[in-house]
Amino acid sequence: MIFNLLTILPELSLVLASIFMLIVGVFKEKKQKNAKPVSRAFSLGIYIAFGIFFFAYFYEIWVSHKFHGFSFDGLIASDRMTVIGKVLVLIAASLWIGLKTNSTHAAVLRAGIKVYEYPILSLMVLVGAFLTIASNDFLILFLALELQALPLYIMITSRHESQHSSEAGIKYFIFGSIATAFVLFGAAFLYGYAGTTNFSPFANLLFFTSESVYENMWLDIGFLFLMMGLMIKLAVFPFHSWSFDVYEGSANVQVAFLITVPKISIVFVLIRLMYGPFAQLVPMIQPYILWLCVASIVWGAVGAIKQQNIRRLLAYASVHNIGFILLPISIGSFEGLQISIEYLTVYTLSLIGFFIGVTSLHKDGMNIDKISDLRGLWEHYPKIAILMTICLFSFAGIPPLAGFWVKLHVFRELIKAGMIWPTIIIAFASIVAVFYYLVVIRNIFFEKSESKLSKDTIRFDILMIIGSILALYPLYQESLLRIIEYSLYTV
Repeated sequence: MIFNLLTILPELSLVLASIFMLIVGVFKEKKQKNAKPVSRAFSLGIYIAFGIFFFAYFYEIWVSHKFHGFSFDGLIASDRMTVIGKVLVLIAASLWIGLKTNSTHAAVLRAGIKVYEYPILSLMVLVGAFLTIASNDFLILFLALELQALPLYIMITSRHESQHSSEAGIKYFIFGSIATAFVLFGAAFLYGYAGTTNFSPFANLLFFTSESVYENMWLDIGFLFLMMGLMIKLAVFPFHSWSFDVYEGSANVQVAFLITVPKISIVFVLIRLMYGPFAQLVPMIQPYILWLCVASIVWGAVGAIKQQNIRRLLAYASVHNIGFILLPISIGSFEGLQISIEYLTVYTLSLIGFFIGVTSLHKDGMNIDKISDLRGLWEHYPKIAILMTICLFSFAGIPPLAGFWVKLHVFRELIKAGMIWPTIIIAFASIVAVFYYLVVIRNIFFEKSESKLSKDTIRFDILMIIGSILALYPLYQESLLRIIEYSLYTV
């Protein structure tokens, strides 16, 4: 019982923090509209969760080597892969909101969102992401996905005066419902085959010859439905069409959170399913996942060239990069799994670093919206310009930044697996993708703005840390890979 509570202490701390913030926010709003202490309480909740996570759960499972496997009768996984997934989510959330409260507070106000509601919803998304990563049962997975998605629907539609916000929320709700329906249908078929919703028994049930596995139509359909639902959530080609309008209709302060936290959790669920209970079925869908990833990389690169809206550009970039994240997983090797998590980590840091800069900037009292709004940034705020450029170059894969090394690792793993044509195709797509990043950089450095940009109070030390991590990546990449390798032994 004590270990059961220990494994969900981070989730419990976030739930208690959100309840406390809801009570404080309701009373504080009556006295002082849009009070800053509520957004600062978000930071406190993050710090408490991280502290509990590190000193209790992290120490018990990682340092002490007390691997317990599962808790709550097998419903919740409590292994080292769960730890690294939750740590990555916490880092993303901490960098994005917890350490940038002043700038986030101002950006939220300009977007017309109530300050005390936004961090509460963000905390509930984190709880859903934690449970998604740790789920070892289809019922828990479904509840976790919905707990993660429902606050996001509200966050996206929270700008009531914006027609684009309402449209984005409706589209996200529709496609999210479709994805959930696929997951439920898949889980229902798999339950009909195995008589259980728990992941663990499937590993034993499917330990047969490949012929006997593939002959069961209901098992194959259930697994395919499950994979399709998760692919829709990740916006993999051709299930990506919702992402462009959703990201464009969202506020700048929401997009980085929307692109990183839910996708991190779903990638870890895919890893748990494909390398765990359903490993016997993966060869059946490997070629399809491979070419879906290649198509995502190509479409994300080509479609972004003519984009003028920053958020829509980043939506295409997200489709492009999710292909790179899933491509090593489709290879089926342990090294590919390491590279996938490595790429996910670098992509998260680059995206958050870029959007910290974007969110802190505004023009004529409005959040910047178009790429052309970044004109004159080098002239007025050179520090932000340099750090945002580092993040963009990392996205583009320019050496010696982190993005170059992780893409090189993907290419190396593909060549090692004998996949020459996919390697050639994504190499050309990566060259095309460099073009639209250079368009953004041209506007930052070489174009002059007619009206001056303004900025909020920003934590330059955080941006400097992100920039240094991306620039000095070769110095510690082996250590990162060893940590990832150690965490994946329990898959």
